[in-house]
Amino acid sequence: MDLESQIITAIREKRQMKINYKGYGDRIVCPHVLYFSSAGNKLVDTYQISGYSEHPQQIPGWRPFQLSEITDFSILDEKFEVAPGYNPSNRDKYSTIIENI
Repeated sequence: MDLESQIITAIREKRQMKINYKGYGDRIVCPHVLYFSSAGNKLVDTYQISGYSEHPQQIPGWRPFQLSEITDFSILDEKFEVAPGYNPSNRDKYSTIIENI
């Protein structure tokens, strides 16, 4: 299954994912929205709960990831609840939603 299909499955089933972004290290994330940005990039907005970060003091926290930069991924068995601060109505950020919780 390709990355986009895996993300859609994880969003629908509210399951955590392990991703590697730009080859820097694994992250555990809770994917909430798959969308196109206003610039036309396909992104997934996640709530990162652990793993690599350039700003580890900001974990847990919200992180958008461009799909073209995700180098490895898998769906985990662990489920998640909707994270604090989630706002699917934010059309300034989510120009075109593909899938969301």
